[in-house]
Amino acid sequence: MKKTLITILTTVLAVGLVFTGCGDNKDKSTADNTPEHLVEESDAEETDAEETDNGEEIKDLDYENMTAEDLIKDIKDIENITTDETLTLLETYKYVEMDDRFNMEDNITNEAFSLLRERNANYNDITEILEQGSQSSEAIVRAEVLQFMVSMFGIKDEYKEIALKLLKTEEDPYVLYTLVKVFGNELSNPEVADFTFKMSEHENPAIRDKAAYAIASPWSKEVDGTVERLIEMMEDKDEEVRKTVYKNAGRVGDERIIDPIVKTLMDPEQYDFHSNCMDSLAALWIGFPSYENTSEKAYRATIEYFKFTPRNENVPYWSAISTIATAKPETQDDKFQIWEGKASFYNPSELIDSMFDILKDPETNWMACNSAIDLVQRHGTEEQFGSIKEIIESSEHPDKDTILNSYNGKSNK
Repeated sequence: MKKTLITILTTVLAVGLVFTGCGDNKDKSTADNTPEHLVEESDAEETDAEETDNGEEIKDLDYENMTAEDLIKDIKDIENITTDETLTLLETYKYVEMDDRFNMEDNITNEAFSLLRERNANYNDITEILEQGSQSSEAIVRAEVLQFMVSMFGIKDEYKEIALKLLKTEEDPYVLYTLVKVFGNELSNPEVADFTFKMSEHENPAIRDKAAYAIASPWSKEVDGTVERLIEMMEDKDEEVRKTVYKNAGRVGDERIIDPIVKTLMDPEQYDFHSNCMDSLAALWIGFPSYENTSEKAYRATIEYFKFTPRNENVPYWSAISTIATAKPETQDDKFQIWEGKASFYNPSELIDSMFDILKDPETNWMACNSAIDLVQRHGTEEQFGSIKEIIESSEHPDKDTILNSYNGKSNK
């Protein structure tokens, strides 16, 4: 089955569901939540059944042979779904496989929550769901109720205390991963900062990766030790963690991260990281889309990379060029004009000249040449863009025809 990122799950649970407030008529009772699709079991065997947090015994589900409708058929009233019914449904996530990065497979539990949303389901008492769910003996339930606490801006203020209690006691890797994620914008809270820095050293690389992203958040730039920890994590043994750090470190707006990034950027053997490194440099000197940063040092490092020789199939990396190409808006933008007035170091012709050199070099990857064309079109003048055709036609590049076709397609826009 195709794998679906946890962020999609967050949208299904946290954004899509409609909750009602706490009312006078709270249904605290639970129905028999045991679906009919069960694994065959002996009445005398206790190993085939589990006990829920409310003391009710449920049997293992034949999950693979069930449907989303099966999971919700025992809910008495979808306009007033009880806490027990909600937690019982959440617990079915334990049957869903995850990869080592906590990406869930497509599953009928997600589908079940989607069906409830489509039918305008209401949940009796969301706070009670969160409080009881966060104390569940099932780690998957503790993790998934955290998803209920977030909006697109992070964890909601009214639920922070419930989640903060887990920081002190939680040990399950998936719950720790989810805690780091939901508190990603909250490192100004010393308790959260301590937890996140601790998680950045966790043995699980997925947890370290999520912690790296949180530490590199713009919300973390005033937190003591942020830059130092990011630089340390550039040496992490996991490649995905390093990519996350290289890609996002520039968001903290501190020039101390430039030298270690340039060290990797100027190493041809580490081309897999070059695009990520360029993302951070771009954040420091042009800062799309806010256009707030003006680091000349980061700009100079960018030019240095574009002029690096000898070029080859991977250097310069095509998407590293695209990062700078797309950093300038296609149409008039007041923010960019204000930034340009402050960034006296920004010299479009200098950028364009480096692109011309890339286009003239037959060793350059054809995709990098295409990105160079994009950069000239975005940052340069019409005359500079027009001169590309002659450069390509006189080139000895083995993919000259492909590059020329790309240019012609862009020139007709």
